[in-house]
Amino acid sequence: MKPDALESTSVSIVITAHNYAKWLPQSIDSALAQVWPAVEIVVVDDGSTDSTPQIIADYHSSTNLRTVRLDGVGLAGACNAGIAASTGEYVVRLDADDYFDENLVLVLATYLDQHSDIDVVFSDHYTVDQGGNFRSLVRRMRLDDELVLRDRPALGAGVMYRRSAYDRAGGYDDTLRYQEDYDFWLSLLETSKIANINLPLMYYRQHGSSMSTNFGARMETRQTVKQTHVNRRVLKNEKGVGLILIDDLTLDGNNAALLPHMDTDLLHRCIETMRQSNSVNEVIVLGDGSVKRRVTDLGLKFVEAALHHTSIESFSKLYDTAYSVEVDAGFICTLSPRTPFISSAHIDELVNSQRLYGTAAAIGVCRDMSQYWYPGKDGLVPTTISASDVAQESKMVFRAVPGFAMISLDSEFFQMGAIADDLTIGHIEVSPGTSHTILDAESWAWVHYNMDRAIKKDASIHHTASK
Repeated sequence: MKPDALESTSVSIVITAHNYAKWLPQSIDSALAQVWPAVEIVVVDDGSTDSTPQIIADYHSSTNLRTVRLDGVGLAGACNAGIAASTGEYVVRLDADDYFDENLVLVLATYLDQHSDIDVVFSDHYTVDQGGNFRSLVRRMRLDDELVLRDRPALGAGVMYRRSAYDRAGGYDDTLRYQEDYDFWLSLLETSKIANINLPLMYYRQHGSSMSTNFGARMETRQTVKQTHVNRRVLKNEKGVGLILIDDLTLDGNNAALLPHMDTDLLHRCIETMRQSNSVNEVIVLGDGSVKRRVTDLGLKFVEAALHHTSIESFSKLYDTAYSVEVDAGFICTLSPRTPFISSAHIDELVNSQRLYGTAAAIGVCRDMSQYWYPGKDGLVPTTISASDVAQESKMVFRAVPGFAMISLDSEFFQMGAIADDLTIGHIEVSPGTSHTILDAESWAWVHYNMDRAIKKDASIHHTASK
């Protein structure tokens, strides 16, 4: 039975549009088709130069639709302007290239009506291609039930929140060109209680011209956003110790850390990367004795230890290694010269992620889209997104960046010198190019050839990011 308009909570759908004329009609039509009766639609045309104004004009007879026209202020500013022009008690945003299931508002608004302690709710979604053809169903983990750590934000569009939650969060930061949704998510986490529903109620279009395809710029902005939130919340901002790990991998007759590049070697580059981090105030080199003389020449403390080249790929071994070093600091951050594309900004982001989410440790990872399988009732079942039409968040596979981790020394588990099953581990995600690791002569040749180019492009080389 369709809800009564007089008894229904008012909901505002804010559609932001900039030169997406070919998809805008489907977006508006999906908003108009909502079965929830108390819906107003605000379409924000942010300086479009295509036929967007004409398309919006075609809907002039829709009494519950209004338009806001801006001069290209950007997505965050357009969101704020649209929400300011709306009147609904609940607000949900929609990008002009995406569209809703007709029941999205009904399901999400009903949930908020029935759960007065919840301020924000979102659903699962479908991904579609440029033509609207199905690509996958993305199933998010259930908050509190399957997932406690809120370090994986919801999509910006399709999230419904009470207007009071938007006000407490302070709206969108209109100084950001990228990651405005992630910034807003962190603000919501700080001020509101969030829930999700495992029903796919939105269609998320993936295409090359979308705003979220620039992986390098997005990740750089995300680093800035995290630092801003750490500073604003006055979170613990103590300095840590950087631990450079030298394992026993040998190439061309020398330890891999001593491989030359330009006017120095990988060890020196790694040390300088750690020194340039704003989070570290001391650097210690630990590992194979073949580099001791080089470390002494650089004026650093050296701790000799036997590290097999596979040990830096194991978090438990990194944890044991950190525990074996006596330092007076709040945390230890480990890094290997064999991952030369990890930058000081990545180090700071890793530390800030641990501070924001309060985990005992954090690691750098890269999405692994290889095809893996696990035993099922009727044979092998694909476990990765690329191998299945159902993209379950709980079955996403990540590959750790060898040797790159941050471990809090305040953790009760660290004090005991053991890893517990319920140890909380956060992460940052880097591109495949950034995660590239020297394993042998062939991979070293690739690194040597691409290093200068990778540094200039923020280590996002050879990476094609999806929306």
